[in-house]
Amino acid sequence: MYCYFSKNYNHLENAGNKAKTDIETIMHEMGYANIGRNHTLVRNKVAGFVITLAGMLKTVMSIRKGDVVVIQYPLKKYYDFIVKSAHRRGARTVTLIHDLGSFRRKKLTVKEEIERLNRNDGIIAHTPAMKQWLEEHGVKVPIVILGIFDYLCDRKPEPRHNRNHYQIVFAGPLRPQNSAFLYALAQKNRSYELVLYGNGFDKSRLPEDIPGFTVRGFCPPEKIITESRGDFGLVWYGPETETIAGPQGEYLPLIAPHKLSLYLRAGMPVIVWSKSAMAPFVEENGIGIAVDSLDNLDSRLALISPAQLEEMRANATRVAADLAAGANARRALGEMMALLEQPR
Repeated sequence: MYCYFSKNYNHLENAGNKAKTDIETIMHEMGYANIGRNHTLVRNKVAGFVITLAGMLKTVMSIRKGDVVVIQYPLKKYYDFIVKSAHRRGARTVTLIHDLGSFRRKKLTVKEEIERLNRNDGIIAHTPAMKQWLEEHGVKVPIVILGIFDYLCDRKPEPRHNRNHYQIVFAGPLRPQNSAFLYALAQKNRSYELVLYGNGFDKSRLPEDIPGFTVRGFCPPEKIITESRGDFGLVWYGPETETIAGPQGEYLPLIAPHKLSLYLRAGMPVIVWSKSAMAPFVEENGIGIAVDSLDNLDSRLALISPAQLEEMRANATRVAADLAAGANARRALGEMMALLEQPR
């Protein structure tokens, strides 16, 4: 039996939680059995801990010999417990990676993370670059590539029309420690409008009434999909506009950011860093542009004709239809299960 388990999520406003619950929905639709509790949305930490712990215990007791258990990673303190318990019961485990702890929070060394992942029977990684990194650092088990995270939502964007300037949308944390580049970008001479969605913006760091600069605050992703009128969604991190630096500078060449999927579902082509793992995907599918630096974004946008923009929008809509149907997770899970069913 193919199976998975759910847990308590504090809320679904977090991109990681949305990605995980979408994967759960896709597995349920594929006929995978939920051997834990149904997912809950309890914000109280103590109650959430108790609910998740009860779900983990129910999961372990429900695993049977021959099962394949899909685990969404990271799972903090429960991960090793689930993997070891499944193997003791004669089941196999597949880990679907959302974040690597040795990059995101530095809670593990690379060696520790590779040893942990090698306890599985298979891994689903974001991108070809992530697969290569894992293998170069010692992962020995089969790896299948997800490609891009799906984005389940019934909402649809409204049609867009060309205007005399571009509107660039950024959605995410707006605190200076997360997105300092935005404060520099806002003050540059530019022909495009910059529209920000998110919490934590520090207005004291900027002059008032900057032309072509709007902060709309937090907005539920479903409303961004239906109400945003942006021409492009921006995937960028860190303190600099010239390049992506800091921890994200190391991480972005491996990952498929969830906000990229949100932008596409909102009908927007995307702007990505040229050295990011998603740059080849964006360019091959004609769904946006890859740039070395935001400092030359104006000149790059000037090269895009109205016909090219319409083609990018059409391609974004095509890719978004796959994201809304869960096509990428379905394919990756199918490939992994086919690998595990081969004679050993």
